[in-house]
Amino acid sequence: MLSSKPFNPTGILAAATYTIFSMLSLTLWIPIYDHKVVPLLRRITGKGGITILQRMGFGIFLTVLSSLVSAFIEQRRRKLVFTNPALGIYSERGLISSMSALWLVPQLSLAGLAEAFCAIGQVEFNYKQFPENMKSIAGACARWYKGSDDTSSVTLKMGRKNVEKHFV
Repeated sequence: MLSSKPFNPTGILAAATYTIFSMLSLTLWIPIYDHKVVPLLRRITGKGGITILQRMGFGIFLTVLSSLVSAFIEQRRRKLVFTNPALGIYSERGLISSMSALWLVPQLSLAGLAEAFCAIGQVEFNYKQFPENMKSIAGACARWYKGSDDTSSVTLKMGRKNVEKHFV
């Protein structure tokens, strides 16, 4: 995938910078949810709005929706690679798609919204449902799990690079 020229004159934007879209949607959604959506839901339901588990369930639904959007975009990208590859750009690993990398924004934004619902719902669940002496342990375990997930991802990528360098 290629970056659009108006955003970056060279046409190449580091892949790691696209995660900003999920962070932006997360950061922008939280105040909107707290100040607009929650009061509206309280008026509609007459209670405290939606429950913590409903919030987490909606976050999981958004994760599935993000995966479906991702699959649709990947299918379109693969079709474009073989029918209309990027002209004048060659890679030793194969063809490069002429599709703009900004097509990643919708799925990353949905992932940020899913994170807003799931992660914040999980923290709220830990602090409201656990006994007083277990609240900090539950929160720490949730963060540890997220950190171990990120660490294992980095470890797998490093291992793959070493294997490719020495055996391929």
